[in-house]
Amino acid sequence: MTTYPVFTVKPDGVVYDGILSKEGKWKYNSTKDSFTFSGEISFQSAEFDLQNNRWSLYILPEYKGNYSGLQFVGSDEGNIRCYLAYPDR
Repeated sequence: MTTYPVFTVKPDGVVYDGILSKEGKWKYNSTKDSFTFSGEISFQSAEFDLQNNRWSLYILPEYKGNYSGLQFVGSDEGNIRCYLAYPDR
């Protein structure tokens, strides 16, 4: 568990990485049911598990070290599992 937000996904296609304080863009691919990222963001792609409100984020290899040692689940393997939270609720 972490006590601060790892990332914030905004409905206008913007994603904010709270670890590196970087902003990027996200795009949803309905054919593959997955998300991709661009810009200064450290994520490569993501899959969302609607049943469990959980994202599996795949970290770009060059950023993996930024997450290792921060006790994120799976960060050593290059992915992070995050649970959906609503900041205003």
